[in-house]
Amino acid sequence: MIPTPICLAIVFYLGCFKDRAHVAGARDMDGLGLPHGFQHQEMTIEICTNYCRTRGFKYAGVQWAYSCYCADKFGKYGNAAESACKMACKGNPNQDCGGDERNGIFLVR
Repeated sequence: MIPTPICLAIVFYLGCFKDRAHVAGARDMDGLGLPHGFQHQEMTIEICTNYCRTRGFKYAGVQWAYSCYCADKFGKYGNAAESACKMACKGNPNQDCGGDERNGIFLVR
């Protein structure tokens, strides 16, 4: 019997980046067109990266422990200190899900 092939997503963490959440239309990652991104009360890195990958985006960003943003570009406001992206994910406290106006960015394939 031949095993069924499995396609695994490859995800790379790219760093912590600034956002502008409090300025209308100024999000760094606005591919979804949602002002507050995709929100999930059990957010994990896997939920966000899979959400963005299955919608054809190149990058996923987690922010504020439960928000996810998708886009094909990011970084217009520059890097942020890694310490600013250490908010625990709502769905997995062992993972970091960005921070206040800070995106933890992942390349998704």
